[in-house]
Amino acid sequence: MKLLFIGGSFPKNQEDDIYRCTKGLYDFAANILQRKIIFGLREKLKNDFYYVSTPFINPFPNGYKKIYYKGMKESDYEIYCNFFNVWGIRNISRFFHTYNNAKNFLNVKDKEKYIIVYSPHVPFLKTAVDLKKKDNNIKIILLLPDLPQFISLSNTQKIIYKFLKKFDIYQFYKLSNEFDSYILLTKYMNEFVNKNFEKKYMILEGIANDNYLKNFTNCKKNNNKLFNITYTGTLHEVFGIKKFVDSFMKDNNENYVLNICGTGDSAEYIEKCSKIDSRIKYYGQVSNDKALSIQRNSDVLVNPRTNSGKFTKYSFPSKTLEYLSSGVIVVAYKLDGIPDEYDDILFYPDNNSDDSIMQKINEIYNMSDIKKAMHLEKTANFLKNKSINYSIERIINFIRSL
Repeated sequence: MKLLFIGGSFPKNQEDDIYRCTKGLYDFAANILQRKIIFGLREKLKNDFYYVSTPFINPFPNGYKKIYYKGMKESDYEIYCNFFNVWGIRNISRFFHTYNNAKNFLNVKDKEKYIIVYSPHVPFLKTAVDLKKKDNNIKIILLLPDLPQFISLSNTQKIIYKFLKKFDIYQFYKLSNEFDSYILLTKYMNEFVNKNFEKKYMILEGIANDNYLKNFTNCKKNNNKLFNITYTGTLHEVFGIKKFVDSFMKDNNENYVLNICGTGDSAEYIEKCSKIDSRIKYYGQVSNDKALSIQRNSDVLVNPRTNSGKFTKYSFPSKTLEYLSSGVIVVAYKLDGIPDEYDDILFYPDNNSDDSIMQKINEIYNMSDIKKAMHLEKTANFLKNKSINYSIERIINFIRSL
């Protein structure tokens, strides 16, 4: 068995440079999930595993400071592709370089050859489909974290972006139909890419941080009276962040501190609120390490995305497992895309009203330390079945079943 993974993560030694060059929002969650999968597959398959990445960075000039991404070759088994990064034409370059590096997989001799493509990114899908046409032994699997029509939900999209997006979505669905099987974040994604459940699929909503047990036992807690509530992620109004901040400001508990990290179309509003209410600490977009540090020193982590809007059915918030791995209680709305097995682990607000999430936080604030510790122990046990090792075993067994 030989496996090629085509994705968009960047190597650890480029993380600081990419962070400095990024303007506005950067999706760290996608990079983290890919690195977990790559690490796990490399550990299991050794030299039977190949990785080609054309990193997901924002386009030049509005999203990134550099016109060209200079890749690197870690080894014959791990390659990061160069590409021209100008918005509007960069996907042509991304496909060209991805395909030229991935086509070496055609020279690998084996009757069982598989390609996993991460994301709905059209250059990656087209690469896999074209390679499959040249080698009948290859089976292609689409690992789909999001449907393309529910990506980039900012209120500030330009008309030309919306026009090109429609063409991109059309290409995605045309190419995704050529795949042999699917790894999906929610079962409802089948409605779009695997109609009538004709092809095999598996659900992988994410992978927990393998340091979670250490986080639960060694997580530093505040010894003072302050009760830290934290949100890290995209600050788009559609995700409920503005309503949550408004609700927080109405609560007069002086022991509460609200930490917010990220950027998006609501960033300016949140910054203004932080000047009005001194309990709100707005950090802007920070590195992933900084965000994790703030999470682990919190009392409650919150995701204010309500179960409204069609997209909630077709997504599993990536921050859920990251939050849970921090060894901190998590408050989040019950979304259609969240499996029922999380019902005993997450604290759900009673309804979708604007103030319901603060009501749940108040409930946790008044909870005894013993009850909190019991809940976190239950969460730690739950996460054992979301570990890298367990998840990668599931992926490999699924691939072999094809």
